[in-house]
Amino acid sequence: MDASNPAGADGVYMTADDGLRLSISSPCINAGMTANDVPVTDVLGLARISLPDMGAYEFVNFTGPNAPKVTATMTSALRAIWSWTSGGGWGNGTFAFKLDSTSGTWTTTKATSWSPVDDLSPGSHTLYVRERDDAGNWSPIGKYTIQTLDAASDWREYR
Repeated sequence: MDASNPAGADGVYMTADDGLRLSISSPCINAGMTANDVPVTDVLGLARISLPDMGAYEFVNFTGPNAPKVTATMTSALRAIWSWTSGGGWGNGTFAFKLDSTSGTWTTTKATSWSPVDDLSPGSHTLYVRERDDAGNWSPIGKYTIQTLDAASDWREYR
């Protein structure tokens, strides 16, 4: 969206890329009227909700929250507790995390910390974390990498 280009990149008004759409911080969100003569959809055909937005366009959030901030604390040579906080930007406190890979199934949680049940293998391990917003958008990934040691090592020397 670009307010200096009201018709958007395609040059056609009343399409999804119009520069006149509401931004996430607009005071016009949920500030419209609910009278009987108000259309049930906006100019793009998006449904108006119980508290419609002011203007021709109903706000749709296409931008996810900011990446979570992730840290970790080693609890033994082969164990750690990872913790994270919201990176801001309208996240709703629903997080997903995945160890050592971003592909495959992520674990979704409202928790803000995690520790593996079993010992990790010696080497580098990265926990990837993202946060969702109420529109269902996921944030960029936050991550934190730890280095585990051989179980025979005295891990306290490396703290």
